[in-house]
Amino acid sequence: MSSPQKPADSLAQLGQPLDVALIKEQPPATSASDVLAEQSERDKLEIARLELENKKIGSELDDLKQDRDERLKYASRAYCLLVAWLAVVVTTVILNGITSLGFALSDAVILMLLGTSTTGVISIFLIVANYLFPKTPRTKPH
Repeated sequence: MSSPQKPADSLAQLGQPLDVALIKEQPPATSASDVLAEQSERDKLEIARLELENKKIGSELDDLKQDRDERLKYASRAYCLLVAWLAVVVTTVILNGITSLGFALSDAVILMLLGTSTTGVISIFLIVANYLFPKTPRTKPH
């Protein structure tokens, strides 16, 4: 775009032919209704964008609620499994100690049962605890 002309330059050009390029470079005049229509269109687009963002946030909230419900369900199931597992181990050890019932396991079998049960219980507890209470929050890609 050319620089604005000084009044002295304009007076000097009075006798010269009209420069059409200068007229084409000037922006067209816009009416108030055009400006209002453009602003209205921008507002509609902004409202649509905000509605989509609101739906996205609502969906993420629903996902978090579902995760919490699933965590509660699986935490109780893991707890029941661990209690049942330990009940079987304790019952086996008690039955092994009562010699009058005729139930007897060798010391190696009892040690293996206690060792593997302890390892299994601790492993399941750690897996469930890490799932229920992650160290960093899970983020979903946008």
